[in-house]
Amino acid sequence: MMQYNNSPTFDARKVGLVLDADLGKFGFESIYSKFGEAGVVGIRGYARPLQYTSVGDIPIIGGLETGVTFAGDFHERAGVTSGLYTTTTNEVISQTDEGAVSIIGFDLGLPLIRTPLTDLTIYYDFAKIINFGSGSAAGAILELNGLGLVNLVCKIRKKI
Repeated sequence: MMQYNNSPTFDARKVGLVLDADLGKFGFESIYSKFGEAGVVGIRGYARPLQYTSVGDIPIIGGLETGVTFAGDFHERAGVTSGLYTTTTNEVISQTDEGAVSIIGFDLGLPLIRTPLTDLTIYYDFAKIINFGSGSAAGAILELNGLGLVNLVCKIRKKI
């Protein structure tokens, strides 16, 4: 859900909601893509389980984060997997429609460096698209925060 954008162009703007809360030991991230019509909905709940123990005070390991995600696309054409395009009416006629698309996922993250200027986190993600496939990836995210003037995010990801 990170960096999801419901307005791919300036002319196709949509009004939605992103609501996140980090309460230290746990939190959530959520998104609702478009008010007024069905679209993308997602929520990720996470916890830092070691923060509930004395191990939570140990640098690096104490920041271990686990998360669970549910996301779905409930747009009327979300599950169309094949169709025919007619040039006369300029529309797609669905041949195969699987209905709403739902995804569940699990992730682990371990922050190696956390300073006001630099964040480095290694992670593992697993996701399953219901009635379709699944996959997993591991990687690292490096964020360089230039005092609010310039921010740089570098992601290294390897499918497993």
